[in-house]
Amino acid sequence: MRPLVSCLMAVVVLLVAGCGSQAPPNAKPGLPRIVEGFTLLPCPHGKAAEATIGMEGCSE
Repeated sequence: MRPLVSCLMAVVVLLVAGCGSQAPPNAKPGLPRIVEGFTLLPCPHGKAAEATIGMEGCSE
C-alpha cells in the first residue's frame, strides 16, 4: 500500500509542476519574424530564356 501512495504522490507532484506557465500572463503568442533579402533574376533573351532560371527571371 505504501509504494502505491508514494507513486500516486509523485504523479500528482509532476502533474502540478507541469501545469505551471513560464510565460508572463500578458505575453502574446506569435510566430517569429523571418527577414531575408530577395534577388531579382535577369530576364535573358533567346535560347537562355527557355531554361528554367530564364523562365523564372522573366516571370518575376
